[in-house]
Amino acid sequence: DLKVVEAVERAKAALDMIGLEALARMDATASAELGARHAQSWVDRTPLSAREVVVSEVATATGLSIPDVGRRVELATAPVGRSGFLREELAAGRTTLARATRLVAETTSLSDEAADSVTRRVLAPTRDGAGLSPSLFAQRLRRGLLSVPAGDVDEAARRRQVRSRVGAFASVGDDGSATLTITDAAHKVVAALDTADTRARALKAAGDPRSLDEIRADLLLDPAGLGVAAKVWLVVPASTALGLGDVPAELPGHGYLTASQARELMTAPGSVWHALLADLETGKALALYRKGYRPTPEMIAHVRAVDGVCRAPGCTVLAGRCDLDHVEAFDRDDPDATTTTGNLSATHRRHHRLKTAGLWDAERDPDNPDGGLVRWRTAAGRTYTTHPKDWLEHLRSPERRDPDGAVDPPGIVPDGPVDGELPPF
Repeated sequence: DLKVVEAVERAKAALDMIGLEALARMDATASAELGARHAQSWVDRTPLSAREVVVSEVATATGLSIPDVGRRVELATAPVGRSGFLREELAAGRTTLARATRLVAETTSLSDEAADSVTRRVLAPTRDGAGLSPSLFAQRLRRGLLSVPAGDVDEAARRRQVRSRVGAFASVGDDGSATLTITDAAHKVVAALDTADTRARALKAAGDPRSLDEIRADLLLDPAGLGVAAKVWLVVPASTALGLGDVPAELPGHGYLTASQARELMTAPGSVWHALLADLETGKALALYRKGYRPTPEMIAHVRAVDGVCRAPGCTVLAGRCDLDHVEAFDRDDPDATTTTGNLSATHRRHHRLKTAGLWDAERDPDNPDGGLVRWRTAAGRTYTTHPKDWLEHLRSPERRDPDGAVDPPGIVPDGPVDGELPPF
């Protein structure tokens, strides 16, 4: 049985290597296609790399993350002198794809020779013949990176690597708490925390009843300290807002809050209420148009309410952070051409560029022009149909959802054929 387990792990690695070989072929195909297309001047307005095209295609089809697929493509296409040994180890089942891609990520700023040297030291057989444990792998990797001579480090690449990790995101817990993660240059993060700690200790010494941790957190999250007013978009079902039910409220892009937490937030001083009308059957936000290319602010707000997130397949970037794209190309030569909300969709810049370059196509579903469906065809010929945001989705039990779009209305339905109302606070 032990041999079976070992054989399965080797087989997994071998299969992953086959996947990498397929990624390398896709990268070569994309490079050739882009090389031909760059003869057309319009492509150069939105220059794309072969890696972007491949990563977008694979991430959409598999659900893998963009960074994960990117590291796999880098591993698959790196020169033999840089990653040849690493690929051999993976093909032989002596390491895993997860460790291989981590080595790729951690050695990005090193020369080919240095990256290969670090890889060989990290993956060397253990002295006792046991498997390379996660802790020993991490120790070897850390030592290997620290031992690289300065001349083997591309400082510009290192800075790009650091910048690629800069960001901030929040994860909402089931208990109503949330964790804010900020990644930036070490000195900036440490300085912010030290400043908050110094102020917190002074407040504590002055008699503040809160714990040091609570004070530090409040100082770091104090909107006044940022110089801007805090803004939170919270979608609360009318039944919850009125205290007639306890359906959770949605924090678009982050998660959900309990009904009691939602009511506490919506009744806080300064909260502003906006009504969002949603069709009870589909959950779609309830068209505006204007003559000319640019939509009005009202049209932009309407499209973002309808779409909720990027309308490209598999993408969950909030609509408010997306471009507004004409699904069917706007005819700039037609003086009477109009821009309608029905032909606009929120599209993340990465997908917008793929569409502008002609590698991905999008069209409104001709069989359901009023349903807000968008049909996509990717460079690999895959087709996907995306739907407007269903603002009532979390009011329905899973068994009452139909994958084809037909749904039962939620449990609390007003008398008569009227639209449901969801006020975001």
